[in-house]
Amino acid sequence: MKKKLTIVYGYEQEKYAVYLQQLVSSLDDTDEGTVGIKDDSVEAAIWNEEKYRQNLPTISSNQRVIFIGDSKFIQSMRENMEEKYSNLGMHFGWLGNQGYMYVEERSLNADNLAEFASLCDKYGKSFQEELDLRFSPKKVLEAEDDMGLIPRAAEEKKRIIPRNAGGIRSTGIAAVKALAGRVKDTGQLVGQAGAKVVDLLKSDKALDQQYTLLTLILYMDGLGEFMGE
Repeated sequence: MKKKLTIVYGYEQEKYAVYLQQLVSSLDDTDEGTVGIKDDSVEAAIWNEEKYRQNLPTISSNQRVIFIGDSKFIQSMRENMEEKYSNLGMHFGWLGNQGYMYVEERSLNADNLAEFASLCDKYGKSFQEELDLRFSPKKVLEAEDDMGLIPRAAEEKKRIIPRNAGGIRSTGIAAVKALAGRVKDTGQLVGQAGAKVVDLLKSDKALDQQYTLLTLILYMDGLGEFMGE
């Protein structure tokens, strides 16, 4: 008899719930052994958070549930669960028949990006667009400073210009934003004058790749134990 698993996702995490369901349904065992969980041993359904809330009074303690995301509701659900995995801002764990997985926002940085790439290689996961540091706001400011384009403190006072009668003032720092279109040390253009500089490591793209990788890691290294296999 197949074991049943309910995957509950928070706002914007439906994609990873579907991915986990797909992994559960895949026939990927080999002659060498089980990959993830035993083929055809688990039946997984996905619910959004609201549906789970509505059905909460009828859910048995025997029902296995995994929460995906970091909403206030899911935070309350995982409060007393034991953490089983924590790496590069990615977490999963469980207590009894309830488990969780979530990713900390803005947890990738210049210091751990290479480690994240190595982890992707370890689990055979690749992405169409690799994360990099070409569009890091910190690098923009450092480069402008090296080029002597950022006014010093003494000069800054002279550059304060009244904007309106309400007393709102702007400084020479505003000029830094207008210089965002200059060529940086990587030889890359980071945008037109005045455009917002985007740091890929702090973007939704980074979070998406972390969630995707974490889903695979949970399936490969944690789901079998959680399901009692």
